[in-house]
Order: sequence, then C-alpha cells, then structure tokens
Amino acid sequence: EAAKFVGDFKSLAKEADSSLAKHKILKLDIERLLKAVVSQDIISVVQNASVVDTSDLQTKLERMKARFENCIIKKENEYAKLWNDWYKKCDECKYDKISYDKAYKDMQQNIERLQAQLGDLKGKCKDTSCVSDTQNQVFRKLENANVELEFQVFNYAKENAHLKSTYKNLFDSISVSRVQTETKIASLQNELQCNIYKNSKLRTQLFKKVSDQKENTQDSSKNTKF
Repeated sequence: EAAKFVGDFKSLAKEADSSLAKHKILKLDIERLLKAVVSQDIISVVQNASVVDTSDLQTKLERMKARFENCIIKKENEYAKLWNDWYKKCDECKYDKISYDKAYKDMQQNIERLQAQLGDLKGKCKDTSCVSDTQNQVFRKLENANVELEFQVFNYAKENAHLKSTYKNLFDSISVSRVQTETKIASLQNELQCNIYKNSKLRTQLFKKVSDQKENTQDSSKNTKF
C-alpha cells in the first residue's frame, strides 16, 4: 500500500509538470494569435485604404473582432479545464495523504505489537531454566524468534522513515507547483486582457485613420472639380 502511494504521488508530480508545459504552449498560441490578428488588420487596411468603403471596413473589423473574441474564449476555456484538472489532482492528493496516514498508523501498531511479543519472549527466556536438553531447545527457538522479530522491527522502522521522507518531499513539491501554476495563470490572464485592450485600441486608430484618409480624398476630389 505504501509503494502504491509513492507511485501515485510520482505520477501526480509528472502530471503537474505536464500541466505547466501545456500552460506555456497556450501562452505561445495566444501571442501568435494576437500577432496574426494585428498583422491581418494592418495588411487589410493598407491594401484597401484608398478604395475601401467605411461600412465594409466596419463589417470586416467586427468580423475580425468576433473571430478573435471566439479564439480568446476558447483559450480561456482551455485554461479553465487545465485549472480544474489540477485542482482535482490536488484534492486527490489530500485523499492519498489520508490513506498514507492510515497505513502509517497501522504499521506503527504492528511495530508495537511485535515489540510487545519481543518483550514477552525475552521474559519467557529469563524465566526458563536451562535444566534439560528440551529446555535448551526451547531457549534456542526463543532466541531465534527474538532475533527475527528484532530484525522485522528494524526493517519496519527503516521503511517508515523512508516513506515519511519521500511523502514529505513529494507533497512539498506539489504544493510549490500548485502555487507556481496559480501565479502563472494570473499572469497570463492579465497579459491576455492587456493584449485585448491594445488590439482594440489599435483597430480604433486604424479605423479612424482610414476614415480621415477617405474624407481627405473626397475633399481633394471636390476641390479638383471646382
């Protein structure tokens, strides 16, 4: 049961690393998406600035905005799913800790039982008189049993110390990873909101620039006619 617990925690640590890697990939996807949208807006405006109609430009900008917002929603949903999966794993970790505590308590009780048996056997050895060969044989058996029990107690204590240290290290590692993940998600969300604001501001500036250029072109055409 203790070996299964250690294996489960190692698997949980690997999943935590995988979750962080997925967050990094999602961040790169969002940055690439923002660059692509801004680049596409600029190219579209530059290519069509002299002939584009204001209503057509507004329609294109609205479509671009809708597509971009859908992509953002999709990425936010992926973030939410990753966070929920990680939170679920942390809850499982709590249940694993309960199972470990129970296993550790059972092992301690087993050690106490073996120590009690060892004390009884030592008491019997002292009370046993080595008068006959039969008594000598019983004494030797008791001594062998004592040695075996002492060896078992030593192994149990050693295994308990190792498992306790391993569990503490794994649990501390998972706690640190959870804090890092929460901080990273908050940072990415803030960065995402800033990029959305910058992109919206850029589209507004581009739209105003195109409108101004169109008005200047129309004024120039009127002056030429006169």
